[in-house]
Amino acid sequence: MKESELVDLFKTNKKLQEQFSNIVGFEKNFQLVNEDTFINGIRVDFTVLVDGEIVALIECKGDDIGVTDFVRGIGQITQYKYFFNHLIDPKGRGFNENCKIILLFPSDLLINNKFNIGKFGYPEDTLLIEVNNHNKFPRIINNTELNKLARENSETLQTISHYYVRDTRVFELYILLRHITIAYFKGKKILNRSTEEEFLVKNIKVINNGNWRNVFITLQSLGLMDSNNLPTKVGVEIIYNGYENFAYEVYESYIKPYFEEIINVCDDTQLNLGIQEILTYIKNKYNNKDIMYLTESNGRYISSWLNIMRDDYGIFDFESRTTNRKLIYNITDLKKDVIIKKIKENSVASTYINNYNKTLN
Repeated sequence: MKESELVDLFKTNKKLQEQFSNIVGFEKNFQLVNEDTFINGIRVDFTVLVDGEIVALIECKGDDIGVTDFVRGIGQITQYKYFFNHLIDPKGRGFNENCKIILLFPSDLLINNKFNIGKFGYPEDTLLIEVNNHNKFPRIINNTELNKLARENSETLQTISHYYVRDTRVFELYILLRHITIAYFKGKKILNRSTEEEFLVKNIKVINNGNWRNVFITLQSLGLMDSNNLPTKVGVEIIYNGYENFAYEVYESYIKPYFEEIINVCDDTQLNLGIQEILTYIKNKYNNKDIMYLTESNGRYISSWLNIMRDDYGIFDFESRTTNRKLIYNITDLKKDVIIKKIKENSVASTYINNYNKTLN
């Protein structure tokens, strides 16, 4: 997505605007001013106004830029921060005391370029927000995420996706997201993680029971849950059409590259490869580099992805701790409606989701 495409998307897509305002923290009616001129002829891509007051200044960058343009973007938000700190607005609108300075970019920026956004300095209290190239959902890239990305070294570690489902199952994400969404619609303003984890451990017997902490962490890292442990607007929308659609969105928008690499190795002639053999095949493809969240940790990630592909999507069938696998279907060859049908037919998710539904009744 080029910068001009991102600007047009943000300017015209009301759903994206609402989701964006939700994660940034201003949910009132707001006005966007595109190409807003400040001093020294500097133009801000978007000024956001609420009740005539500036609540955000936004710089947009596309996913087709080099390091020079990205550094220029950092320089631009540094200047916007200067405007806010010194209350500089030639139009005299004034700044909200919690005005946000934002660098906005598509998610593919993180994997399409030779530079690493985790290895730059950013002005204090500015926000980095990505817009997912597939589903157009916005997500804040926090310091924790930047530190994870900063681990990448172009000589030894490569990123094919910067998302990770943390030692859990996709249907467990769905159950927790439904759980906190119900609380949200009941008027809850904040949820206590420990209390909710205790309830889920006691009442919902899932594969990773007792590991709900990682489900919370994953939902937040994907931008589906906020700091109050309640769903973001994106989180509410992504579960609206049920588990199979949710699983498809998670696959297509976040974890597809991992599935593609594993299926490319575990084809019909190599289904019974061991974890270390799969790891070696993938690393050889990338000149012996590790792939973040895939070949790291001596195969632990690969084992986790295989379990997700079996339990959540029904792509493979195999007994735990064995290599005797059966390929049920190749998800990379199919269209959305067929994938959703295959998930419904082959996933084990419905058993656990039905158990959760019974607790509600």
